Order: sequence, then C-alpha cells, then structure tokens
Amino acid sequence: MVSMAAIGSLYGILVMPVGVIEVIYNGEWPLREGLCRARHICNQFLGTTFMIHIFFLSIDRYIAICKPLKYRVLTYKTGLVMTAVSWLLSSLTAAATQIVTETHSGVIAPLYNTSSLVKPEYNIFTNKIFILTSYFILYSPFIVSYFLYGFILFEVYRYHKRTQRRLQAQKFESNQSPGKDYTSKQNKAVEIRNPGSQKLAFCPGDGASCISVAHDPPAATEDKKQESAQIVAHRRSNIFKALRTVGFIMICYTLCWLPAWIYLTWLFEQGLSFPLWSEILVLWITYSNSALNPIIYCTY
Repeated sequence: MVSMAAIGSLYGILVMPVGVIEVIYNGEWPLREGLCRARHICNQFLGTTFMIHIFFLSIDRYIAICKPLKYRVLTYKTGLVMTAVSWLLSSLTAAATQIVTETHSGVIAPLYNTSSLVKPEYNIFTNKIFILTSYFILYSPFIVSYFLYGFILFEVYRYHKRTQRRLQAQKFESNQSPGKDYTSKQNKAVEIRNPGSQKLAFCPGDGASCISVAHDPPAATEDKKQESAQIVAHRRSNIFKALRTVGFIMICYTLCWLPAWIYLTWLFEQGLSFPLWSEILVLWITYSNSALNPIIYCTY
C-alpha cells in the first residue's frame, strides 16, 4: 500500500502539473520536446507499475484466504521482492516502448508546437506494435487479477457456508445432548460442585445411587480460549478488510482506465487520427485514479 501511495504521489508531482500546462495553453506544448517525451514515459511507467501492484496484491489476498498455510511462510522480504519486481518490470516496459518509438518511423507525430498557434494532432499511438503492447500491458494483468479475485470471493462464500453448517450442527448437538443432571435423573445421583476439586463419582452397590463431585473448568483455560478466539477473529477481520480495500481499488482503477481501453480499441480498429481534446480528456480521466486512491486508503 505504501508503494501504491508513492505511485499516486509521483503522478501528482511529475505528470499532472505538465498536464495542467498543456490544458492552459489550449493543447499546445510550450516546453521542450524532451519534457514531452519524459511526460509520456512517466505516465506509462507509473500506470504500468500501479497495474502490476494490483496484480501482486490480488495474488497476496488469494494466498492469504485460499492458501492460509502457505501464506504463513511468506515474509516481509517476499513483499519487498514483489514490490521491486513491479518497479523493475515497469521500467523495462517503459524502456522497450521508448526504443520502439525511436527506431520506428511514424510512431510519434508532432507532440509539441512552440512557434505556431495551430494545434498539432497530439497522437503518439500511431504504431500497431505500440498499440498491441498497450493492450498486453493493460489487459493481461488486470484480467488475471479479476480471475483471482473471483476465486477469492468464491472461497469466502464457501467459508461462510461451512461456518453456517458448523454453527447449525453445534446448535443441534447442544439441543440433543443430555443436561448436567442427566445422571441424577437416571440413577438418582447427587451432584456436588466443588471449584477446588476434580470430578469424582462414587456409586456403591448396583449404582442405584451415585454421588458425583465435579468442578467447573479453570478460569485461566476459558480466558485462553477467549483470547485465541479474539486473535482469530481479529486476523480474519484484517484479511477481509484488506480484501475489501483491494476490491475497491480494482473497481476504481477499472472505471478510470476504461476510457483509455476503449480509446485504444477504437484507435486500433477505426484509424489513427484523433483530435487533441479527446486524448487530453482520456489522460485526465486516468489521472483521476491517483486522486481517488488516497480516499480509498483512508476510508476502507
């Protein structure tokens, strides 16, 4: 979660300010070409990193709920390795995309315009390799994450059903089991409770009469049972809270990035020429994801 919060902060520091400048200048790019390219690299890098983080979070929740014994083996170092892998894969993806855009003609149309009031066609998605790469980056991890989340919800449903059946069975056994005075009713026994002694029974003769001495369980044992139950309940509550948080993050990410996915699909199937305002709108909808994530972290 800390790493995901860092991604949102970097979006706010590196990407969104130059996006505001672009909007102020009515789509023109008053800065240098290098900054324009750096802006797009950062945008893709951070978006891919966030996507891979969600993917690893889904794996973490899946193991925690569906494979709890294996989850105990995972350590803090494992989380650090997963975080490092997320940033490394994103770096490699951004570098590969930059190599493609530099070595293939027609990948980047005019990205900036400093000498004319004519607004350029702000379109970097002019290469099928770039488009297919974007499909793979955006779709593949997220589809797998949704499948894992579906398995998690199914396991939660099964757990809920098992718990209900267990409670019903315990209630049935409690109703059918004999009471404390069962022996006294059958054999006319006299039961004496002594908190400081063990349970004894003296049944002379044929057992027609029986004297039973019993004591209640020690308070320490009951306290340990209650403490253990509270620990289990607390862990279960934390797991489901994290599950709910990841679920809201995935839903928010889907809603914010869905326009970009539709844009890429339309771009690939219908053509490569789009007005500037459409891409700016799509980019700012994706930027809003970074603003919504801190709200989700604090609320859930």
